[in-house]
Amino acid sequence: MKLGLKAFSFTEVASWRIFLAFVALSVFWFRIPFKSISLTDWKYISVVAIFGSGIPPFLFTLAQTQIPSAVAGVLNALTPLGTIIIGAMMFGNVFNRNQIGGVFIGLLGAAMIMFLRSDGNLEGNYLYSIPIVIASFCYGLGANTLKNKLQHLSPITITTAAFTLIGPPTGLYLWYTGAFSAAATIPAATEAVAYIAILGVLGTAFALVLFNYLIKSVSALFASTVTYLMPIVSIAWGMFDGEALTWVHGAGMVLILVGVWLTGRKKV
Repeated sequence: MKLGLKAFSFTEVASWRIFLAFVALSVFWFRIPFKSISLTDWKYISVVAIFGSGIPPFLFTLAQTQIPSAVAGVLNALTPLGTIIIGAMMFGNVFNRNQIGGVFIGLLGAAMIMFLRSDGNLEGNYLYSIPIVIASFCYGLGANTLKNKLQHLSPITITTAAFTLIGPPTGLYLWYTGAFSAAATIPAATEAVAYIAILGVLGTAFALVLFNYLIKSVSALFASTVTYLMPIVSIAWGMFDGEALTWVHGAGMVLILVGVWLTGRKKV
């Protein structure tokens, strides 16, 4: 996302990510029993598509116009918290004490990253962290919907059908903005698309198929805890790319990880 933003707007980067994932998944069309997918299934697939794969890329890319990728990765660890809250509010899941404590501890860590610099003063771009918090709830809605409403469909069917819904509109948007022609004629844009393709094919299409396989085997909450590793990976890549982190970011990350760890404990 960060490298893609060097040549495209945040809406174009997000659209490229979704469109390229759609193209990659199109190879599975011959395996998808589209005729056997009911209208009810399509309703829930559209929820997974829009909230699990459609909206978050735009929110993350908007955030990364102003915050480092390492910080974005740390905040992404809020996804299990969003999964718990959405599961309780919309699917009847019950909170236990560990989960309640984890929610507050994780949100405290997020607030430190969002609002404070290392000297304790307010961070000027904190508003751009809010889209990632919203994205974590979108992911939670997508994961809970998949787990509770689409267990009878294969992960490849769900993922491919979802991107069949959201992929073509992003392609039309890229054509309208001239992003396709820019990618073909401007070297910097061509390079940016190459980076976004890695994200779209590996980090979105391939990763979502694996994630959906995981959700079929375990709870939506447990599956969402894969985000525990994302802050570590994001910070490593961010430091490799020359990004600087403060002790506040480190403390906030620790609190987030403690929070999401508590949410996964079975003991009440």
